Amino acid sequence: MRVLSLAFTFLLLASGSVFALDKADEGVYALVHKDGHVTKKIARLGQQDGRWRIEDRKPDGSWEDVTCEEGCALIETTPAQVTRFLEGTALQGTTMQCVHNPAFAFCRVERAGRRSYYMLAFSGGAVIPLKWVRLDAETLEPAGAP
Repeated sequence: MRVLSLAFTFLLLASGSVFALDKADEGVYALVHKDGHVTKKIARLGQQDGRWRIEDRKPDGSWEDVTCEEGCALIETTPAQVTRFLEGTALQGTTMQCVHNPAFAFCRVERAGRRSYYMLAFSGGAVIPLKWVRLDAETLEPAGAP
């Protein structure tokens, strides 16, 4: 029994956390306005040296890293933290996989095999869920758009 438990633990460690984002979540995203239209606010999510990073697209097309090394690095979010973040929001009770820092969390929701994304902005004790949509990295159009 102990060997089985050790093997399971090794598999979890080797495959990464089941509570975090994964390689398939890397990409370019745009903020969705509350009325449903896709805005020009664009961010890129990726990993560098084993750390999650979010970069903001500047008007000239360059990218600016909005994460940092200490104090605001993105870390894996536990299910208990997700539950706490979502209390009192329209997303309360939703299962999400996230990475977070003191200012925000970037999260994936998976329903019926489809992934959707939210940024949870932490502001003055409140959590503000913001919907994001994946973009085609080359065209910067919503992925799957005609």
